[in-house]
Amino acid sequence: MNKKQKIILWVGVILITLMAVFPPWIGNKTDESSTTTGLVTNRSEKFIGFHFIFSQPKYRQYHPVSYKYRNGQRVSANPKSYYSQHEYQNCRIDFGRFVMQIIPLVLICGGFICTYRDKKNKNGTNIIANGSNDRGKRKITE
Repeated sequence: MNKKQKIILWVGVILITLMAVFPPWIGNKTDESSTTTGLVTNRSEKFIGFHFIFSQPKYRQYHPVSYKYRNGQRVSANPKSYYSQHEYQNCRIDFGRFVMQIIPLVLICGGFICTYRDKKNKNGTNIIANGSNDRGKRKITE
């Protein structure tokens, strides 16, 4: 394996490791009424992004009232109190999407590794870049 092939292999290993550490997740959002009861109102699972593998994904839910009224005047409310953080219900790693990421990466890296392999002569020795086996010291015979 030559230097270019090793670089391609290590880039592929690093990308697969990153994909495994931050996999795709799917799950259901909860609304304000279902957080106390633990019920999920919408049963369709949706893609919720790429998150760290050891922590459950969270989302911020916007509450539509973002203003308070003081002494008859509308005052902007504290945004932190109106963006509460919730966990997804029934979230899990989307293995189908994960496999569909890994397969093209492996095929592309494998293709580049095959493309950059050393070419062989008829006698089984490697051909270097300038086409000779003796690194440019070709004897001219007539």
